[in-house]
Amino acid sequence: MMKNCKKSIGIITLFSILTTVSCGNAFMENELYNLPGIFLDNASMPLDINTSFSLSGALKWLKENSVDNTTYRIQIAENASIDPQYMSEFKGKNINIILSASDKINPVIRLATNASKALFHVDCSTLTLDGAIILQGANGPNQESLIEVYNTGILRMKAKAKIQDSITGAVHVTQGGVFELIGGSIENCSSVNGGAVSVSDSGKFSMQGGIIQHNTAMARYVTTQSDLNYGINGEEGALPDCFGGGGVFIGKGGIMEMSGGEISQNVASPNGGGVLLVGLEGGEAPVFLMTGGIITKNTVQRLGTGDTSGGGVALGINSVFTMQGGTISFNNGADYGGGLAVHNGSFIFEAGSINNNISHKYGGGVYITQGASNNNTGSASFLMSGGDISENKSTNGGGFYIGGEGDEIVDTVSIQNVSITNNIASAGGGAYFLIPDSALAPQYDLSGISIDHNIATSGGGIQAEFQGSTASLSLKLENTKITANLASQSGGGIYSTKYQYLLYDEAKINCASGIDDIILNNLCTANSAKANFGEDNDV
Repeated sequence: MMKNCKKSIGIITLFSILTTVSCGNAFMENELYNLPGIFLDNASMPLDINTSFSLSGALKWLKENSVDNTTYRIQIAENASIDPQYMSEFKGKNINIILSASDKINPVIRLATNASKALFHVDCSTLTLDGAIILQGANGPNQESLIEVYNTGILRMKAKAKIQDSITGAVHVTQGGVFELIGGSIENCSSVNGGAVSVSDSGKFSMQGGIIQHNTAMARYVTTQSDLNYGINGEEGALPDCFGGGGVFIGKGGIMEMSGGEISQNVASPNGGGVLLVGLEGGEAPVFLMTGGIITKNTVQRLGTGDTSGGGVALGINSVFTMQGGTISFNNGADYGGGLAVHNGSFIFEAGSINNNISHKYGGGVYITQGASNNNTGSASFLMSGGDISENKSTNGGGFYIGGEGDEIVDTVSIQNVSITNNIASAGGGAYFLIPDSALAPQYDLSGISIDHNIATSGGGIQAEFQGSTASLSLKLENTKITANLASQSGGGIYSTKYQYLLYDEAKINCASGIDDIILNNLCTANSAKANFGEDNDV
């Protein structure tokens, strides 16, 4: 077994010595010693490092003596306060330092009382939190997040490790840095953007497990040019609409991939209770790919008289969210988008579930809009080819809401092979389309979908709202089932504010200034409403 190992390992043990050998990143435990000391390879005697066995002493020794491309494990057995650590200053390059502890000890590591920088600056090397270690935030104001990851540095966090109580965020990833959350938790941290994690400028956050919970992101007024440089839209002295991300903030050029774990019970004001993405016009887009995991029970709070958006996830200008799995559920507090709000961004929904979310005004499950914001313009798109939107609630658009601002329209909408079911709203139980007074008529394609068992006052399945004399829409429904929806007043299946009824079943209505309805091979039956427009309860 030993002959296949290519790298040696240094073992630094505080109060107990764990002799290990490394093959790549794997460790094989040989023997647990009671004698404290620092061991390299399989040496039988500890090195004489002329320092007491403390975390500070161990890190000092590594700074002066570490060897390139070597993994070191520090087994911690007591609480420690340390000065800020810059891994680029360590003698060994491309090293991996593993901080580990027994869950019978749970040592707490915190900054020295006079420090105002990050606890760890992870650059050019790797820091792994493995075992029941707690990294504690500073007691007073700090200029940086608790851990800064950049310049190809890698932070790995595994089961039982915890980061908590940092008032400037837990982890900031930027400039090619990578944060891999494999297990453990980040709790009770706060910041302006990204209470737990913030990612920007080619930084990457990979969430494979663990939990991000009980963190907060609260808005403030833009006060410095650095706010603007960081990707915050607005002018100095103004309150921008992009602050938030109670759990995670993804700024310009940042990347997040979520395949597991949970983002839950975080709070933001005013956007993105769980996750917020905001880019810059013409800049590199922030990107979020979700293939698994759950974003749940997050909340957004109102700041003054302003609106709130994205109880679970919020997308700002020039941002992209692709959902290929996982669940967004039980998020609340938003005026716009109980589960997800998209403002001038792109949402690609291929698989997964958006369910049991609540918004006060628009889009219980999903809210999509396009329009000017803080003098920035952009385009919005909604491409849905799988998954379900179910059991959400709102005033307008229980399942989803698509609408423009002013004369802007959401001009790219395609919804295929999905289920919109058991949603509730006053208008548009399943879906709500708001068409502003615009010269350009969008075409929205809905094919192979099921809109069923939704409830509203008007438009149990779908409601189309037209503003102004020139508002128009080309709505194509193909191989679609609109069944068993209920409206207490008008349009159990489909309700349009511009026309008394819509035909279906291989019929077409062409209205020059209104709705261009192409409805092919559909089933629109068993919907129920009070017959305001005759006896046809399906429309």
